[in-house]
Amino acid sequence: EQQALVWVDVQGLRPGQASAIYAYYGNKQAKPGQDVAGSFAPDYRLVWHFNGAGLPKDATANGANAVSGGEGRNAGGLIGSSLTLDGATPVAVPAAAFAAGPLSVSFWVKPGSDGALFTLPGAFSLVSEGGRLFIDQGGKRSAGAALPQGSWAHVALVSDGRKTSLYVGGQPAGEVAEALAAASGNALI
Repeated sequence: EQQALVWVDVQGLRPGQASAIYAYYGNKQAKPGQDVAGSFAPDYRLVWHFNGAGLPKDATANGANAVSGGEGRNAGGLIGSSLTLDGATPVAVPAAAFAAGPLSVSFWVKPGSDGALFTLPGAFSLVSEGGRLFIDQGGKRSAGAALPQGSWAHVALVSDGRKTSLYVGGQPAGEVAEALAAASGNALI
């Protein structure tokens, strides 16, 4: 059995209107059609895929590659390879990827223990504690939500400049009602 994972930009699809998406494969003479700069809109500050060895590399045109850490991979991730973290050595992400203004961060997690899953020093942390995930923003904590035990969960944090909201599995999971402070250093995963 073979499997293909394909990302398709479908922003032109309209509900209730017929549309066609064509997939072509099997032509060994075909030239790669990758367009890194055109694949992600300018408002995408950072996109990491974990299909190669070494430090994670940014797939956008911004070049926000990992500063340190993050060399471990697990071929059995949710969608292809995943990043393997040991709980002791964080992955440092350039602070420039989290410049001032509205911000959203999303990723899949499968935590094995309590602790900070993501920290933007001076701004916020996403903390897993007792099977629940919280935003900790300057000592203020969101209500939090349960993380599924032993399975992957999609997590998103959205800051609109007035409040910071947490989502787990696409569902609201708490918020802190104030703007994020400026980062004082590289983000840590």
